[in-house]
Amino acid sequence: MKNIKVKEARTLITLRPSIISEEAPLQEVVRAIIDDPKHRALYVVDKNSKIIGTVDLRRLTRHIFPHFFEEDLIGRGIIDFVSSETAKDLIPHPPACVTDDDDLETAFRRMMENKLEEIPVVDKDMKVVGDLNLLELFKVWITKKRG
Repeated sequence: MKNIKVKEARTLITLRPSIISEEAPLQEVVRAIIDDPKHRALYVVDKNSKIIGTVDLRRLTRHIFPHFFEEDLIGRGIIDFVSSETAKDLIPHPPACVTDDDDLETAFRRMMENKLEEIPVVDKDMKVVGDLNLLELFKVWITKKRG
């Protein structure tokens, strides 16, 4: 996977990333993730279309149903978290990203380090141009095995 670039794999399963404005209200965030079931994350962008964060299905679930995660959230700003109203409010930290020119091994390591099932692919201006998910990595792996 060291010799294969992200750009060669990122459209094997998903053709386009799920992007949402930082000002999108919570209901719009939920609708966006429901409307695109191939994705498990939304990439939150600012008014200049630059990525500022990622809201994944796990984080959204913890926000919508906090009572199931009460123990995990205590001491982690639970009030701020459950009172989030926009996509921007749900972003925990700057996003992990890759570029089209990164190799798949780098992408995989970055995904595992950040506990991601998919990762945004950005250009030099930090604009989302695609995404790479674990299923696409599996597809590359199985194709190489058949090779």
